[in-house]
Amino acid sequence: MLGGKSTKYQRLILMTLLSLLILGGLPIQSPGLELVVALDTSGSMKQNDPHQLLPQAVRLLITLVQPQDRLGILTFEDGAALKLPVLPLTPTHHQQSLAELKKLAPRGLYTDLYAALDEGLKAFPDGDPTPPRALILLTDGQMDINPQKGQSADFTARLIQEILPQYQERKIPIYAVAFTEQSDQKFLQQLAAQTGGRFLLVQQAADLYLAFATIYEELEHPQLAPVIGDQFMIDANVQEATLIISRAQPRAAVGLID
Repeated sequence: MLGGKSTKYQRLILMTLLSLLILGGLPIQSPGLELVVALDTSGSMKQNDPHQLLPQAVRLLITLVQPQDRLGILTFEDGAALKLPVLPLTPTHHQQSLAELKKLAPRGLYTDLYAALDEGLKAFPDGDPTPPRALILLTDGQMDINPQKGQSADFTARLIQEILPQYQERKIPIYAVAFTEQSDQKFLQQLAAQTGGRFLLVQQAADLYLAFATIYEELEHPQLAPVIGDQFMIDANVQEATLIISRAQPRAAVGLID
């Protein structure tokens, strides 16, 4: 039994990974996840991500992804570009993901969500989607099309009529994450609801951990250890566990007592 001690903490979630459980001396291997992360780098994110939570969110996601999972990254503004293909998170792919993270900066004049979700769909490998799949969309949700390409309302309608049915058919949920109440929450909720995903509003860094723990739990269905008071029990057969701790104060001390 372990006890968690902290002067200022809000909540502790323990996620015991299925792939690390032992049964009869052999590990139970999870099929892994296939994730595509779509990052909004349009200029509007300067106002709609005032605390610069987007890079923190991606860094946390890369931390949660396990070796058997596959991760791809794309960015979008006026158009969309696949920065990293969907590949197993080997040490090399992990370093490439972090390198792409350092390049993130809101710079585009427009926000083409149609291009983002279209490119995201193409990023997933063809064939039988045996592993769970999901697209994680980090954006303010405001469709803002370059007038030379057409009207934003027309692209929104096309996205709903042309792109979302393909996500439904291929069983790829969209998890839409926004960082401010100024985001187009109604539209993001629609994207999530129609594909079996979820909309999450994250306005401070502490909420990131709980948001991504929620996404990971829904997709991976890991074994969870309940926290009772400030204690939790880990079975002796578990080789490794992941702790996600959200603190009210960034520098608050957190300790584990066996």
